[in-house]
Amino acid sequence: MKALKALKTLKKYYKEDKKAIILLGFLIVFSNFEVLFFAAIWGYVLEFIMAKKFLEAVLFLLLQLGLFFLDVAIDSLINWLQSRLEKSMLSKLQSDLFSKVIDFPAVSFEEHSVGEFNNRILGDTDNIISLFTNFVSLLSRFVAAFLILIVFVKINVVLGLEMLFFAIMSFLISKYFSPRMKNANKKVKEENDNLMKETTQLLSGIREVKALGIKKHVNSLTKTRLDNVFDLSYKNSLLSIGHYAMEWGVYAVFEFITLFTAAFLFYHGSISIAIIVLVSSYLNNINQSVNGYTSFIKDYQKLTVSLERISEILNDKLYKKENFGNNTLNNVNGNIIFNKVSLTYDHDAKPTLKNLSLEIKPFCKTAIVGSSGSGKTSIFNLLLRYFNPTSGNITIDGVNLLDISEESLRENISIIRQDTFLFNMSIMDNFRMVKSDITLKEVRQACKKAYIDNYIMELEKGYDTIVGENGVNLSGGQKQRLSIARALIKDTKIILFDEATSALDNKSQEYIKKTIDNLVKDHTIIIIAHRLSTIIDSDNIILMDKGKAVANGKHKDLLKNEIYKELYTPDIIK
Repeated sequence: MKALKALKTLKKYYKEDKKAIILLGFLIVFSNFEVLFFAAIWGYVLEFIMAKKFLEAVLFLLLQLGLFFLDVAIDSLINWLQSRLEKSMLSKLQSDLFSKVIDFPAVSFEEHSVGEFNNRILGDTDNIISLFTNFVSLLSRFVAAFLILIVFVKINVVLGLEMLFFAIMSFLISKYFSPRMKNANKKVKEENDNLMKETTQLLSGIREVKALGIKKHVNSLTKTRLDNVFDLSYKNSLLSIGHYAMEWGVYAVFEFITLFTAAFLFYHGSISIAIIVLVSSYLNNINQSVNGYTSFIKDYQKLTVSLERISEILNDKLYKKENFGNNTLNNVNGNIIFNKVSLTYDHDAKPTLKNLSLEIKPFCKTAIVGSSGSGKTSIFNLLLRYFNPTSGNITIDGVNLLDISEESLRENISIIRQDTFLFNMSIMDNFRMVKSDITLKEVRQACKKAYIDNYIMELEKGYDTIVGENGVNLSGGQKQRLSIARALIKDTKIILFDEATSALDNKSQEYIKKTIDNLVKDHTIIIIAHRLSTIIDSDNIILMDKGKAVANGKHKDLLKNEIYKELYTPDIIK
């Protein structure tokens, strides 16, 4: 069975709750038999009344009342067990998916949107888990239906065979519609994903959309995508309606034939009234099982893409975890050497770095400059292990970068970006994310070095101030100074500044510069600079051009280089 095969992806998650699943299945089987007990008892009540055996009729009605309360208790237990299983499995599955995703290489977040990963982790999982518990319920129903069918065959072969024929016909109908509905649902899912990607992108750039005056064009694009989703969903609905009509049509014909047969047998004295009532009840039981199967198939076909998307992450088919070494950096100085390093991104045939060789000396301020596309950012991407060199090697204090463990690398390298990321929590809690047992005294010391403590202490709630989503309540300069303080808390010996001052006002820029100058005594500082005027006092400036280091030295020496001079002149004008 395809559904069973696909659900093996979740084996790890339901294996731990094996006993609860078995109990759930047993209770569902018993519950289905209980419904037939109701029908049988009612049939005997009718026979007792016709025979004027009123005491026996009353006793059987009391028995039915007792079974009713038992049924309520069992149904409540089934609902509780199903809910517990779903919540337990969902929590474990989403946790594992998130752990897998954050271990993906950096390129994955360029090739897939954040919205898509969110959809896989949060959207695809919810219904998948309920699909599993529904499968357990369905399987239990079919077990009950099969056992009851055997009983009916023993009571009357004709009735038993008619019911078996109906079950086969219902299965064939589902078999016919199943692949067609799967294909239709896949198309709807893909189109919805495209819609989410585009919508997320457009809303993220809403300021640019308004500034460019292209709202009408954007609305038109979105409407076209929504129309495509509607058309595909409509076609899918037509398939569902066709499936529903055929299924109920077969049931109606089958019910007529079976009840007619039962009436004929009763007329000839072959069966009792109780059996007729039982047949009628079982017809409904079979119909519910078939409807449950049909509903499950529909849900499965809708969610098979989701299941595949989840499986891709869990089974490392989408991306594999980044491979790090086992070596640890000890007593780090920060002597970094690029030895004939080349880098070619997967999406680009042209190499970004070409046979690059350079040295970054420890306890110095080194600036990397160059025009856009010269390879500056690629150097940082390699140092942070977002990408690996296509050829050549990089060493830190003589240790090959590829041999260093992830933990050791992250402990010794920090990056301060132009757009610093902060968690939507208090300033103090942002530091606790780096070091859980950090004290306020330690945080304040780091913030003083980053020239941000005075500002924080002036706030109404001080270090308990909520920074807002991605630090929206702080200015760019304040966020960067907090980021520097965070790096100091980590005590990283190598600190990278990626265009850190390009969007700052002069006052904030001066604060950052002072902070950097103080850090050089104990840290290796590497700066990618947009404004060359901010790095003219660097111990060493590396000039990049077309993926190569074409020159290096101090500012006054590099002014003799035409490429550097051209970069610096516009900066002066600005």
